[in-house]
Amino acid sequence: KWWGAILATVALCWNIWNSLDFYPKIKVRFKPNTSYPDSRIISIEKTQQGVSSELVLYCHIEITNIGKLPATVTNIELTHSTNKFGSLVSSSECFINHSKDQVPMLISPGALWSCRLEMDKICRMEKQGTPEIHISVSYKNSPIVVKPKYSFNS
Repeated sequence: KWWGAILATVALCWNIWNSLDFYPKIKVRFKPNTSYPDSRIISIEKTQQGVSSELVLYCHIEITNIGKLPATVTNIELTHSTNKFGSLVSSSECFINHSKDQVPMLISPGALWSCRLEMDKICRMEKQGTPEIHISVSYKNSPIVVKPKYSFNS
């Protein structure tokens, strides 16, 4: 009888442990100063070797669901901490999606969604305060706030 009680207790603990880990979980990754072949051209310069064009640099953003349930991303914004007037400055239209999926969208477990944002917009935002990316998801009441840990003044 004692062997059955121990086995049942272990099984109950195992089920509780597994149920605590059964939720969506979002991981966000940044790659600053990224260039794309379809980037907007800033300037064109004619040299002896031919034509050289300078392309806009972007911050590449990857959102991955590393949890066990799907998650819905309802909004993504570039903003910063509250300014002196007590309001947030944000812009959600400035993100360029890398797929046909638009926000709001469902991200399945193990799936990745990526977008990009011009580095110039982040640099301008940095003059008003520390830039932050706010990602609103369906399973949380408050947004996921990610503060880039690198300097944009490069």
